[in-house]
Amino acid sequence: MSRQDTWCLPEVKRRLLSGQRITQAAMIEATQGRAWRLSAAIHYLRRSQGWGIASIKGRHGWAEYWLPHAEIQRLRSQGMVP
Repeated sequence: MSRQDTWCLPEVKRRLLSGQRITQAAMIEATQGRAWRLSAAIHYLRRSQGWGIASIKGRHGWAEYWLPHAEIQRLRSQGMVP
């Protein structure tokens, strides 16, 4: 994961751990257009950190990502906090 990808990682983690569903469009809006690499953050959390992030592809081709309730509980039991 490059440095340009990691600056939004804490926000992605916070949103997922608090039960929110996130999209690229929502991250762009929340960061005033700076977060164009949501999929890189999701890939990193899935592959390198073992997070069980669920996703579905929307009508416009952008994916929506979330953590199932059981996965939130698992991560919180390991010390992850939103």
